[in-house]
Amino acid sequence: MKIDNVDGTPVGQILLRPKPKNPDVVDKYLQAANNCTDACPNKVYTPQHVETLFNTEIRNHILYKSDCDGDLKFDVENEKQWGCVWRERLKCQKCNFVSKYYRLYDIVESNKRGPKAAKLNVQIQCGLITSPISNKNFRDILMFSNMVPPSSSGMQKTANKVAKQVEELNKKSMRDIRKKLVEENRICGLSDEKLVRVESDCRYNNPLINSGTTPFQAGTQVVCTMSENNTSAKQIVSLFTGNKLCCVAARLKGKGLKIVCPNHEGVCTANIAEDASIGNEGAYSSWCATEVSDYLKISHITTDGDSRAFQGVKQVHGTNVEALRDVRHLSASMKRAITKCTFSPNLFLVQTSLIKRIDLHLILKQGVLQS
Repeated sequence: MKIDNVDGTPVGQILLRPKPKNPDVVDKYLQAANNCTDACPNKVYTPQHVETLFNTEIRNHILYKSDCDGDLKFDVENEKQWGCVWRERLKCQKCNFVSKYYRLYDIVESNKRGPKAAKLNVQIQCGLITSPISNKNFRDILMFSNMVPPSSSGMQKTANKVAKQVEELNKKSMRDIRKKLVEENRICGLSDEKLVRVESDCRYNNPLINSGTTPFQAGTQVVCTMSENNTSAKQIVSLFTGNKLCCVAARLKGKGLKIVCPNHEGVCTANIAEDASIGNEGAYSSWCATEVSDYLKISHITTDGDSRAFQGVKQVHGTNVEALRDVRHLSASMKRAITKCTFSPNLFLVQTSLIKRIDLHLILKQGVLQS
């Protein structure tokens, strides 16, 4: 390795990198003591594979050295972790016998080259997707349980693959629901078997107004759900997810580069422009209406009072679509209107005199009954 002087001029001498020291007996014992402490970590093994490992290698150990009475133990210094699962091998405590590595977990069969994914790692991500627990929180739980957690990057890669499969599965499920609705309309004998009544609304990760922390809209993520109103099951027939967050763009902008989402090169997790209105429910409902148009035709849509979802559906399914208002938002709007309404002072005087007459009538009636 070449070096320079303090003033930057090159030096003729070259520094040689020292070679790694060959471990001696003391180093091996120290390494074993550091890896195998009194509080050994807990691990997840599949019993069937553990039985195969010990039964096979005990016989191989006898063939290797029949007069050795040493115990076979896990080679903890050379174990290999794969997410939450392990590959282990056995070694003898007295002789030099070392077994081959065994997968102590089930794998997911695939036609792709390379190492196969462990079923447990995939199952964990399937569970985390349906719960509010993140990868970080799950790693904390494993550490509290005295288990070696997998790396954050490895868990994220598995989560990305699982999320893509879950997304495709949900799309297929919604497509089957739309197809089933057409079949039910045909059985009911409707004149137009494609007509369906739906309801739609959007939810945001933050309030759009009165955020107090930013002059812009505080919401950065949106979920638009469209469900059918033909049956009491209220099944979801279409779903749109919008996102303004992109960690790649944030990192590149920190380096002074001009990045525009969602059209920059590389992986972009945002599908909504940063300067776009996150509350554009008309565009989201239009996307959902386009998706359901493969089998269905919307006749009525139920929305809240301040939503433009009706306009988006109307652009896709024509002007014959009728807009309905849900009862909860309608009653809340009527309550606000009554609260803001200005009443005449004589209205309350008339009501007071009427109440007095009713009370007097009840008193006289009660006296007659008692007498």
